[in-house]
Amino acid sequence: MLIKFAMDWNCYDLQRLKDGRVGGTERFMKMLSDYCARVGHEVFTDPEDGGEYEVGIYSNSYSDRFEARNKICFAGSWHTDALSAPYDEIVWVSQYTKDRMKADRGVVIPACIEPEIIDYKTSGYVQNRIVTTANPNRFIEHANEICKILESFGVELEWFITGGNKLYSESFGGFSQPTHRFIKYAGVMSRYDLLNLLATAHIFVYPNFTNDSETLGVSPIEAAMLGIPVVVPKREPFYETMRESAFYVSNVDECVGTIEFLLHERVVLPFGGARFEYPTVMKQWGDLIARVISESDNSLNSCTENCGLNISYRPV
Repeated sequence: MLIKFAMDWNCYDLQRLKDGRVGGTERFMKMLSDYCARVGHEVFTDPEDGGEYEVGIYSNSYSDRFEARNKICFAGSWHTDALSAPYDEIVWVSQYTKDRMKADRGVVIPACIEPEIIDYKTSGYVQNRIVTTANPNRFIEHANEICKILESFGVELEWFITGGNKLYSESFGGFSQPTHRFIKYAGVMSRYDLLNLLATAHIFVYPNFTNDSETLGVSPIEAAMLGIPVVVPKREPFYETMRESAFYVSNVDECVGTIEFLLHERVVLPFGGARFEYPTVMKQWGDLIARVISESDNSLNSCTENCGLNISYRPV
């Protein structure tokens, strides 16, 4: 089967991929394309590849640079044309995303976490180290406020933050806001370095109380898979993704209290993350692609029997 992946090339290039510096949606699209190739499909990802394909899988946005008989949108961002472009199927990254977009069609399959993440899990951690691997532009004001309060209580800690808008594109603005002395900005890290840093965390804290741009929230999932206590906002999509595996806080004061508690007593909640594991998610995608093809074949067979059509699909 010929499958064309329409990556978001504003957020993805071969060098960024080699360095492991791509956002969650494009990282997942690469995992999915590798999986499809491994199970025997002919996979095309080069944006210059035109032609015709049996399946097109689009990262958030439609492309008319090639033809696909069956069009599937992976809606992993709010900046998606899933409900306006001519897709045969939509895959929403979370039920929260689908509901908030008021979508009346499509299925929910979350992005998976690469199976290699378990290799980074360790029983050791750095005392009083907080790590946050989500975009700091979404929470830095609250993090600064939390640090000031904790410092006034006599607490000493170090808080590593990573990422920023340049993870998604070099054309985006960087992170340059001033931070409290506890906070250490580690920049846009390679995937290897990021997971090694995350694995050392005493706590993962994401104090984002005002920005609602998450569609899934991969960072706390990764932390939970590494056996790290997770503190997240008391709202969606975190209820959906973390369920009973996180400490929920609704404001700065609650976050301060939870951090103080976890610094003294590191409680790791059990994480039921099977639904984010690679085999589970890839099977769902394999079944979905097969279903879309089957439904299309049935429709095409009905048409060719009545209309005498002879259609083939190939790359050019």
